[in-house]
Amino acid sequence: MRAACCAVILVAALLGVAPEPSVAEDLSDLQELVDEARLTFEHFNSHPDLDWLRSHLKEAKGLLILPAVTKAGYVLGATHATGLFLVRDDGTSTLQIR
Repeated sequence: MRAACCAVILVAALLGVAPEPSVAEDLSDLQELVDEARLTFEHFNSHPDLDWLRSHLKEAKGLLILPAVTKAGYVLGATHATGLFLVRDDGTSTLQIR
């Protein structure tokens, strides 16, 4: 019985800290996210040690850009990130925000 109670408490605690998709308050928040993602991509794309990124980008079906990732924890950990997911449009062969 005690093990079942502990399991229920553990599940409830984990569900309480489960990530929720965030919704942008207004268009300025979305524009700021796009601008940060663009700057992050430009930084990685211009880095001299990341030739493999430039050479494989044309083959990519999608690209996930996370300009801000926050991690915290001691015993239990948590991570929060915001970013963009770009998917290649087969018709135009360009990456589009999805």
